[in-house]
Amino acid sequence: MLRRLSLLVALLSGCSPWTDVSRPEDAPTGSVLSPSDGAIVPAGRIELLGRVNDTEDPPENLFVVWSFGTAADNGWTDACQGFASKGTGETLCVGEVDPTVTRIRMLVKDVAGFQRVVTQDVLVRDVIAPTVTLLPRTDAHVYAETPVTVEAVVGDEDGTLEALTLSWSSDVTGPLDGPTVPDPEGRLRGTVLLPEGSHTLTLSARDADNLLTRASVALHVGPPNLAPTVRIDAPTQDVVVATGAPLDLLGVVLDSVTAPEALVATWSSDRDGPLGTPTPDALGAVALTGVHLSKGDHTLTLSATDDGGVTRDASVAVRVDDPPTLVLGGPSEGDVLVWPAPLRVDATLTDSVSPSTELRLRVTSDLLGELMDVGVDSAGHVVAEVPLSLGTHLLTFQAVDGYGLVTGLTRAVSVVAP
Repeated sequence: MLRRLSLLVALLSGCSPWTDVSRPEDAPTGSVLSPSDGAIVPAGRIELLGRVNDTEDPPENLFVVWSFGTAADNGWTDACQGFASKGTGETLCVGEVDPTVTRIRMLVKDVAGFQRVVTQDVLVRDVIAPTVTLLPRTDAHVYAETPVTVEAVVGDEDGTLEALTLSWSSDVTGPLDGPTVPDPEGRLRGTVLLPEGSHTLTLSARDADNLLTRASVALHVGPPNLAPTVRIDAPTQDVVVATGAPLDLLGVVLDSVTAPEALVATWSSDRDGPLGTPTPDALGAVALTGVHLSKGDHTLTLSATDDGGVTRDASVAVRVDDPPTLVLGGPSEGDVLVWPAPLRVDATLTDSVSPSTELRLRVTSDLLGELMDVGVDSAGHVVAEVPLSLGTHLLTFQAVDGYGLVTGLTRAVSVVAP
């Protein structure tokens, strides 16, 4: 009560209530929270943070004056003044400093005029903030649960790359686990994981002078990526192809997000390796024509990869083998028969894979069509007679094995009237 009356008397008498009183035990207390004593601070904008307290007055009744001092004189230049925050007793001053400033002062007074002064030294330097550049992303779509590739270039003109503290964050999820160790040129490359939704992705760089630079980019993350669909239309499963015969490969690849033309399609053989990477057409068709496979069993695979790096494939089994051999003992080219004498066929069929029980001889005429389709004996031999009409026949002889492989020969034979 006596202190309040003293303040009232002072006000009524026209005197300032902020008269210095050298009674430390009655003075308020205070401390500078930031910057620390002897701190190196960048020239320009500075935030001064302190906290004050008094045993008899609430914080909001404590008046605080922040000042800057220089080495050139012992004077002070006031930067901010005002009452401390209610409850916390914190006091904040935002000012501008240059390299001539060597000291800061926080002066706090209570309503009775008792005061406390806190001073500390600072070293103000002209410093340059770090640089941060986010490089453009090349992927067309971004998917949840799929790593997103990020690239950036960072630098610090008045510091080292090693002294930079780098961090990635999203305005949706907060801190992210991304690349934070630049190469000697300051390049960063790595991945981050983001949930579905719209994000502002930010890379922050803080240097040794506590200067902070940020770069941000808007990013929309779609739902989890589904693998493409892949279908092989040709060849069919377990088809057998003659050694040296060209083979046409046809398939279809589609994706729910990536356009067919943007899918990466690859044909391959487990025996012969990569066969080709044709670009799908607008309908997703993927074709390779005239493919020659080595002799043996193959698993042919068509793979499709979307722009999110997800791959799916389809496979078929194909056998490449030699066709059967065909040796004709008769007829000979140009034989002439006198009607009604029958055509005598004498043939021997052999095959490296199919047993003789699976070998057949087919004979057709360009005038009469199919003449015969018969099996062979255990030695692969067949002898048969077939009637022919008058005229010149172009006869086709085909040896067919159990895999459907064919070897053919032709003979021209004439049938004349008696």
